[in-house]
Amino acid sequence: SKNPVLFRPRGVQNYTKLGNICPQLDDLNDATKVIGDEDCLVLDIYQPSIKDGQKLPVLVFVHGGSFAVGSSTSDFHGVDLLVESGIIVVSIQYRLDPLGFLQSSQFNISGNFGLKDQRTALQWVQQYIHLFGGDPSRVTLMGHSAGAASVTYHLYSNSSKGLFQQAFAIGGSMLAPWAFLYNADSYSRQYFRDLNITSIEQLKQVDFRTFWNEDIIYRFATVSYGFCVPSAELDHPEAFLTVPPQDLILQKPVNAVPLLFGQSSEEFELFLSYVHDYWMGENFPNIHNETLKSFIDTVVDRAAELAERDGIELDRNIFYIELANTANWFFPNKNLLKEYSRRVPEHTYFFRFQYDGRFGWFKREFHEKLAGVKHYGAIHGDELGYIFTPYNVQEALANRTAFRDEWRVHEKTVELVANFVKFGSPNRPAPTALWPPYDGNSKDPQYLNIDREFEVRSDRNNLYYSFWDIIYRCLYYYNCNHIDELLWLVGRAEKLSL
Repeated sequence: SKNPVLFRPRGVQNYTKLGNICPQLDDLNDATKVIGDEDCLVLDIYQPSIKDGQKLPVLVFVHGGSFAVGSSTSDFHGVDLLVESGIIVVSIQYRLDPLGFLQSSQFNISGNFGLKDQRTALQWVQQYIHLFGGDPSRVTLMGHSAGAASVTYHLYSNSSKGLFQQAFAIGGSMLAPWAFLYNADSYSRQYFRDLNITSIEQLKQVDFRTFWNEDIIYRFATVSYGFCVPSAELDHPEAFLTVPPQDLILQKPVNAVPLLFGQSSEEFELFLSYVHDYWMGENFPNIHNETLKSFIDTVVDRAAELAERDGIELDRNIFYIELANTANWFFPNKNLLKEYSRRVPEHTYFFRFQYDGRFGWFKREFHEKLAGVKHYGAIHGDELGYIFTPYNVQEALANRTAFRDEWRVHEKTVELVANFVKFGSPNRPAPTALWPPYDGNSKDPQYLNIDREFEVRSDRNNLYYSFWDIIYRCLYYYNCNHIDELLWLVGRAEKLSL
């Protein structure tokens, strides 16, 4: 893989059709073949009709998909309401999986090509979006899931400096264990051994589809991930990322811009129904302390027993599920919010999406099929149906009364997002509810809870956050002073009110 370069078009060409998607497995959970084309670094532009001389704000969207699947149209079914609000939407593609994120010192492959593709797309927007009536000085970078983790990386990457003026991340953060690989080089050595590739000549001859013949997964806090994700590069002029995220977060962000951050109330809880015990995995810095891992595993098992015995949870499985969901989503999201808002006060906003409506495409597409459950609160990806055009828009327009609640939540959510894109704050021009900025220094930071009603609430730490915080400091910062307080925490947790 090479670093991306800006394309210099010659003559007149027709670009009114969608481009190729980037190479990927046809289904992350049940793959049968590799689909897509290497000629895939395109962006889609959606614009309202523009009056002469008008310069509109721009929303650049980065899709999710575990850094392994997805495309510029995979996370939404249209952007009509945002465009009607006077916003130009640009949805981008980037290389995925081994072509996008494999790193190897053996073959001098620097890695993070997918993030560099995103950076190049942002450079393109800076140079050319004025030709489409866009204002390059009013760009909001938005992403969902792995796209949200990408957005947070751009906040801290020197090479993305000045390429956007606001950021909007939903359901993902660079601090998530699925968003960074600590020992990338040893994984890639194993991978090339499995593929029987021993020389650069061999590597150049290989058909790109071969790269999907082998797969190495790593586990962290009970969830399995593919190993082609962002990693730290050696320092070189084109590097995107040279410092691991847990160190970046303690620095002032390079792009200290207004940040809107959202997550759903349940995230991946539904997918974790298979969890019956707890695996620590090995993707963290404090890996060489042999006794530490088994100690943490033992303490977590003991805590799960206590939670069941003392009536804190109905059974120990729920403790494992909640802890896995916290370790992989809620904790990394909140940790990033807390540290970022301390350094960019007054301009960081957090919302929690709790509305369990019928515009959630992820719910229908993935959760009903994979988990066999129809109604389960607001899950990972549900928010997108209330920001972009819902997947069932035809049915919802034909039955406006039946979908009255969905449309009301949709219109209010779009208004808040449009305000943020246009003004850098969700509260302007006329706030329906004043949404205070998130304050990482407060014991009681405020956020907006989106349900049938929109209300400001306090983001207090729960048992799982406090429990994981102690483990996190030990695994990532070698600070294990409080590890013996874990069981004490569970002992003083509130019991279930049945």
